[in-house]
Amino acid sequence: MLVAVGYSIVITSVTGFFLGVVWIRTRNLLLLALIHTAGDLLPNLAETIRLWRVGA
Repeated sequence: MLVAVGYSIVITSVTGFFLGVVWIRTRNLLLLALIHTAGDLLPNLAETIRLWRVGA
């Protein structure tokens, strides 16, 4: 359990730092939203497509 918490904190911190740097350099909220969306969508895209095909 503590390993999962530590992992979550590290990943969230790195992601937050990266998005913060992008924001400081670009001041482009749409770019941040697209990067965040890609980070959420891409790791699960293949599984999502597979589930949609099975459900159809």
